[in-house]
Amino acid sequence: MRVLALDTTTRAGSVALVSDHGGDRILEERAGDATRTHAQRLPSEIVALLASHELRLSDIDLFAVASGPGSFTGLRVGIATMQGFALVGRRPMVGISALAALAHAGSRDLLPNQRVGAWMDAHRRDVFAALFVVTGERIFRAGRLTEVDSATVGDPLSTFERWRQMVRRRRS
Repeated sequence: MRVLALDTTTRAGSVALVSDHGGDRILEERAGDATRTHAQRLPSEIVALLASHELRLSDIDLFAVASGPGSFTGLRVGIATMQGFALVGRRPMVGISALAALAHAGSRDLLPNQRVGAWMDAHRRDVFAALFVVTGERIFRAGRLTEVDSATVGDPLSTFERWRQMVRRRRS
């Protein structure tokens, strides 16, 4: 299965190509050019990535897009782009929480019952954040993480303090 993934939650964003032929692996990931808007860069960045692997959109089995949190305009452009590709190619599309994706990556070396927090810049001195507990599932599998503090927006210090209190309550 080949998956084309797009993240437009941040100014730069990224696009990645993943294949499970020979094991789950990222074939390539490219960061976007933050000096240009997503509307200026898409879909050409995606087409260029596919061309570098001698692939076409019709070779993609699943389209994945970061569904937030993030810039409203960026999310709209990214989701619309992937919806268009999925519709034309008659392929499925899935939305993935950007915070869950970050937490999955951060949980690579963690053991079951350990916690992983994910946050990203929400600007204006705030962060988007969520806290997860790692299960025994393999990384990037649906059951790998259990959300224990759902996505919020707030200042980093308050977020960290809330998480610290949650861990203390769990230990007592």
